[in-house]
Amino acid sequence: MRVLFASTTGAGHFHPLVPLFADQPVNARLVTEAGAGLAVTPTGGPADDATVLGADDISRIRSAVELVLKDPSYRARAARLADEVRATAICAELIGTLDPYS
Repeated sequence: MRVLFASTTGAGHFHPLVPLFADQPVNARLVTEAGAGLAVTPTGGPADDATVLGADDISRIRSAVELVLKDPSYRARAARLADEVRATAICAELIGTLDPYS
């Protein structure tokens, strides 16, 4: 997920996100806080388990998709976030800086 997340964020894609497991809830929170998307947490499971879609989740996901497509601020914030991601050093560059023999 992290590679896909970094790839889509680096490309400037704004996100409607449905976090289900692993690092997805953290990524969804970060994208939402950055204003580059909206998180829709599933409501079909127990309160401590957000991995099951509930009956109302489809309409909530649809609303999130419609909002991020309609509101240009999501696209603008995603573009700014993409600029930040692309300006971040990659591992190969960091290793070259840290290891004088590389």
